[in-house]
Amino acid sequence: MSSMTSPRLLLSASVLMLLFAISGIAEATSLTFEFYTDSTKTTRIANGGYSFQNYGDAVTDFDPAGANWRYGSAGGYTPDVNVEYRYYHPTNPLDNFYTGAVAYYSQPGDNFGDLAQVIYNGQIPPYYVEIRLIPLNGKTVTLESFDLAGYKTDRVMPHIEVIKDVGGTPVSMWGPLTNTTISGTTHNTFSPNVSATAGHTLSLVFGDDSNGSRGISNFVFSTPEPASLCLLGLGSALILSRRQRG
Repeated sequence: MSSMTSPRLLLSASVLMLLFAISGIAEATSLTFEFYTDSTKTTRIANGGYSFQNYGDAVTDFDPAGANWRYGSAGGYTPDVNVEYRYYHPTNPLDNFYTGAVAYYSQPGDNFGDLAQVIYNGQIPPYYVEIRLIPLNGKTVTLESFDLAGYKTDRVMPHIEVIKDVGGTPVSMWGPLTNTTISGTTHNTFSPNVSATAGHTLSLVFGDDSNGSRGISNFVFSTPEPASLCLLGLGSALILSRRQRG
């Protein structure tokens, strides 16, 4: 039997893979940390001290009526993901809590690189910031990417890591990156692309930061559609079947 792959099979597999690529981020949100003093979103809030514990929770609208923030669109909504902002203790994962974990800064163009709005560590060392994603209703959540920038100049970030199940049985999913230089004129983009299923949590932790000089924005997470996962499986099965027959 010829070892050549049938053009029809190649086309079928290619089409399935293309469909997967198109639909793979059908539900995604980018947290841009835009906060306003009014529901019409015409005036940004003053820097610092703002509570936004629910920013990112179960997003069903990128510009929700009556809410004082706006989300960045990355391909749909994430109604099945909650977000928590916590402290993280590097040697005691159980020592994590909500209040005052992060602070807010808004000054476009010339402070935290080229990022317009950021959040940063609101606590002294040894605590890091933890941004925790909690998938709901049987969904899987993927942390796709985020941007970091230094305040007015390049800064060194001692630790950046993505961890599954902080506060439970933690598993490092990406990193850790240590003593990473973060740009103060533009920004650095990181793309972990790691996931956690329902019943687990997925956390970005970074720090420490004794003077609030490292900020984060454009925090992108998604929930893959079940149809996308099915398409990926079908495409892989077609290719594997042809290889075995060949």
